[in-house]
Amino acid sequence: MKNKTAVPALFLSALMLLSLAGCAGKSSGAGAGSGSAAASGAASGTASSSAASGGDAAAAGADWLPANTPCAPMETKPDAKLAQVIAAYYQIPQEDLADNSYAYQYVDLNGDGTQEILAVTAGSYTSGTGGDSMLWILPNADWAVSQAFTLVRTPILVTDALTNGAKQLIVQRSGGGAPTEVVALSCSDGQYANVGDGTALSSLDGVAGTALFCTPFSSGAEGWFPLSAK
Repeated sequence: MKNKTAVPALFLSALMLLSLAGCAGKSSGAGAGSGSAAASGAASGTASSSAASGGDAAAAGADWLPANTPCAPMETKPDAKLAQVIAAYYQIPQEDLADNSYAYQYVDLNGDGTQEILAVTAGSYTSGTGGDSMLWILPNADWAVSQAFTLVRTPILVTDALTNGAKQLIVQRSGGGAPTEVVALSCSDGQYANVGDGTALSSLDGVAGTALFCTPFSSGAEGWFPLSAK
């Protein structure tokens, strides 16, 4: 028989790991509405040695990004454990894994020196007219999924500056008949705003950061792997 008294302790331990990895509740920093994050803090998007070279975001066709925004290198080797986490989270059957692809990058979202993973998934189980899906995963916390995002369009701009103790995610939002706009996702109490609730920005003047996922999804594109890849 299972030891029921051990369950609350394990649950509390998991919550503590997630809260340590997440963003802080309050701190001073540039607000999302102003669109003027300062160019302070370490560069986001720290890729491993298996990553391809980065480049300039403008060269990747992302003309909405600030001029000269660097692209962090996308990982060039599939990760079997990560693919397993993604498939389990979205409950993708084994027979459909080859028809769903993912890309991932390492990033330190709160500047604490701990590498986390942002993984974008494209396919029949995770994509729609509004974009793809993305998971924020904590490898150091037993590969826990800290947050899931929908309506994601790449590339994603990760700001250098911290807001509420974490870097903002800035994305382009479109689809569903709504006008295309650039929105900022700020983190509060360990969770980012959803893309649908992001703060629209009229300008990115003064915003500095690093672009992730500069290579768009297509069959065989470098940095994108079928979930069935080993």
